[in-house]
Amino acid sequence: MNALIARSNLSLAQGVYYLLTAIFPIVSMRAFEAVLGPKESHWLVKTHGLMVGAIGAVLIWAGLRKSASPEIPALGMAASLGLAVPESYYLASRRIPPAYLLDILPQIVFAGLWGWLLSRRP
Repeated sequence: MNALIARSNLSLAQGVYYLLTAIFPIVSMRAFEAVLGPKESHWLVKTHGLMVGAIGAVLIWAGLRKSASPEIPALGMAASLGLAVPESYYLASRRIPPAYLLDILPQIVFAGLWGWLLSRRP
């Protein structure tokens, strides 16, 4: 598969995933807390969601444009690691529930795929 097409597809997939997870607490905090446990700061959860949604929108935009910009893979990988690392740490220390694995695993997959694509010669 062409490297540009693979990057565009991965960018779209990660962007859609981010938008879907970003709107979850904004649309229904009650449902969000039912899955991931109660939160002390609803404004912080919603702010986090908006930031993840913004990253998702940029990834979708780049994927639709088939952007060859090197910043897009960097954004995709940095975002996935920036979410997976603290979630993994807090899961291991039992400060967040095991339901967070539902987000950690896709983040690791996204980071791995970006790493693999970046390691390939164009």
